[in-house]
Amino acid sequence: MGLLYGRLLVYGVARIRRSKAVGPTVASFVGPVARLVRSLRSVNLDEALESAKILQHPQLMLALAVASSAILAFMPYRPDINPSGSLVGIDSPLYQDWLSQMLSRPFPDAIEYAFAEAALGSRPLFLIPLYLISLLQGIQPGQVVEALPIALGPILSAASFLFVRSGQGSERLAGLTAVLTAFSFNFTVGMWGGYYANWLALAEAYLFLTVLLSFPQYFSLPKFAALMGLSLAILLTHPWTWVLVLTVSLVFSISITKETKQHSYTWIMVTVILAGLTVDFLKNWTFGPRTVAEDLATKTSIAGIHELVVAWPNIIDSLLFTHGGLLANSLLLALAVVPLVTLSFQDRFQRLLIIWVLTAGIPLAFLDSYHQARMIYDLPMPVLAALGLLLLVSQMGKGKSRWPGLIILLTILFSANYALRAMLQL
Repeated sequence: MGLLYGRLLVYGVARIRRSKAVGPTVASFVGPVARLVRSLRSVNLDEALESAKILQHPQLMLALAVASSAILAFMPYRPDINPSGSLVGIDSPLYQDWLSQMLSRPFPDAIEYAFAEAALGSRPLFLIPLYLISLLQGIQPGQVVEALPIALGPILSAASFLFVRSGQGSERLAGLTAVLTAFSFNFTVGMWGGYYANWLALAEAYLFLTVLLSFPQYFSLPKFAALMGLSLAILLTHPWTWVLVLTVSLVFSISITKETKQHSYTWIMVTVILAGLTVDFLKNWTFGPRTVAEDLATKTSIAGIHELVVAWPNIIDSLLFTHGGLLANSLLLALAVVPLVTLSFQDRFQRLLIIWVLTAGIPLAFLDSYHQARMIYDLPMPVLAALGLLLLVSQMGKGKSRWPGLIILLTILFSANYALRAMLQL
């Protein structure tokens, strides 16, 4: 709750403190917290990164993240752990069945099946490459599904690295983010739930937002084409993630327009969204699956005031029970809370992170526990956790040069332990 609504709480307390009636009383209670927040806001990220010697080789950190996620993805399929070779992941048999159905049909019918029937036609861009791989290599659908996490883990780590390096302008912070991504619940829940399309869509979202942040003041056709292509890729990979990411991008663009008085950002995003809706309509008209709007209506029909009333029990269910407790990574969640009360709205990268969390937090309060879990999965948790860890070590390490590196190393090892235990208990 602090992660989702802590920023709003900070705004509310700041307003109350300015009240002459209750301001002094409130200030006496929140004084220590306010001093901590001011201290964290005064941290120079570049100096903090420089003091952490463990982060001075970001490319090595990225290589560690890529290798670790690939090894972890293989762990549940080790013969001594899984002698029968059973597929790991709740949704994995569905992907195996969809690929089998495509392989049993002529090529045109297989493509139509991906657009019309498999997963209600929601993820053709994800299924068709897997189908082509099965055709070219002559391997079984189950083997393709087994190999998916070995590719998806490194892809998401690399995408988060590019997102932070471009947005924050720091390879060191990007390297730390990549490692935390490899050991985060994006990986463990992706494996346990078999959320392969969502997993890939999140990586595509990082790349989309990387291009958005780098978009210049003037119109750039290559970057506009990249935005359009990545938007459609997310839409045809996992529509729910597309709705969240494009909503976040639109709100971010409107904030840039209000700041600069230039409407190019907003019009670009409106064009990208309209293009996505047009493609979605054409897919519905040609192949017959539900549109994004129709699918969203079926998912949100269960949302309402009742879910808002039981939001706290729903949060508990979503974290502790929906995915076997894998979302309840207390270290990752706690670290992610820290920067949300200190991030600056003036910095565009940090502004995007704030908008991302707040935009997700509004509908989340009205959703049931399962859909809350899916919303939490799509948050930039490793990015926030890396920022939070850096802010904390900058405070703990004052006057003790070895502390920042030791604390970062301990956090990485704790995260790796969480991921390894999750893989061995599947």
